[in-house]
Amino acid sequence: MSKKIISIILTVASLCLCVFSFITLPSQVVVQFGFNGEATNTLPKLMALAIPLLISALGLYTNIRSDENKGIVLQIAGMLAFILTLLFNR
Repeated sequence: MSKKIISIILTVASLCLCVFSFITLPSQVVVQFGFNGEATNTLPKLMALAIPLLISALGLYTNIRSDENKGIVLQIAGMLAFILTLLFNR
């Protein structure tokens, strides 16, 4: 598969995760936990979703500008951030 096709697939997957997260997450999203397992830091939903989306967008931009695979790694990191946010805020 071409790097551009993989990048497009990862971008669509990130956008789908963002929409799903926006629908299912509460208005205050937990972003940090303490050693005792209690929430130590929260963010508003839009800010908590903007960070992984910007990481994925930076990966897409890097894929367009460069021949290296750094962009794909950034896009996967953004998707993992969405998945972890969803898992920790059930």
